[in-house]
Amino acid sequence: MTLTAAEPVIRLTRRQSAIGVLRIDGAADIGWTSVDGTAGVSRAGTSLRGGPVHANRPLFERVTTQRVLINLRHLHDVHRAVITAAGDSVTVTTESGKTVTVNGTAYVHRVGDVLEVRYEGPATVADFGFVV
Repeated sequence: MTLTAAEPVIRLTRRQSAIGVLRIDGAADIGWTSVDGTAGVSRAGTSLRGGPVHANRPLFERVTTQRVLINLRHLHDVHRAVITAAGDSVTVTTESGKTVTVNGTAYVHRVGDVLEVRYEGPATVADFGFVV
C-alpha cells in the first residue's frame, strides 16, 4: 500500500503493532517522543538510541544510515515519530513483511493498542516542534 494525499492513513493491526520491530527504510531525519516525555532528533547519518531502554534495546534505534527501528515489545512507551524521506519515500515494514510506502514524510503514532501511519506531505521534523 502507498500513502498519498488522497489516501493518507493506515492503521496497523494489534499483531502488526506489537510483534518484533517496525522497520523504517529510506529515513533521513527522525523526531520521536515517548510517553514519558523523552524526545529526540536524529539526522541522517547520525546514531540514534532513544527512548526508554528495556533489556538493552532502545525504543527507537537507527541501525544504518537510512534504516530506523521501533522496538514494538514496548509499544505502550511509543507516543510518536516523524520520519522524513532521504529520497522520494519512506517504507515502513512490519515483522510479518507487510509494507507501507509513504511518498513524503511519515508520521507514526500510537492510538490505544495499535500504531497508525500517516502521510504528511513534504513536512520536516521541525514542522512538528522538534528542534533540529
